Amino acid sequence: MTADADNFLIKPVINYTGLNVPEMPTIQSDNIRIGSIKISEDETSIILRLVEYKGRAAEGLLQLPVYINSVFLTDMMENEIEQLDIINDVVNLKMLPFKILTLKLKIEKPPSQDGKE
Repeated sequence: MTADADNFLIKPVINYTGLNVPEMPTIQSDNIRIGSIKISEDETSIILRLVEYKGRAAEGLLQLPVYINSVFLTDMMENEIEQLDIINDVVNLKMLPFKILTLKLKIEKPPSQDGKE
């Protein structure tokens, strides 16, 4: 019996980096999942790795927090390849089977959680 890969997903491990990120991006798709989230090497962006895990072409909507002002497709070394369109805080995605996409979400300025600037 083959188990669906989604059944093996576990809760993420959070490592404190000192960057206050109150709201995270979310994905709406039947077969695209967020594989990992980390702070970029230059500490100015969020790196998001998306995985198509069911072996078929996929479409999805990446809902962005308001403090993300641009999204770039990157290689695994975080080098920008192409800027993606954001419409109403949403990025439309298309993925090939078993593809991994690395996205760089540039942070404008995370909102303060304590009301201070």
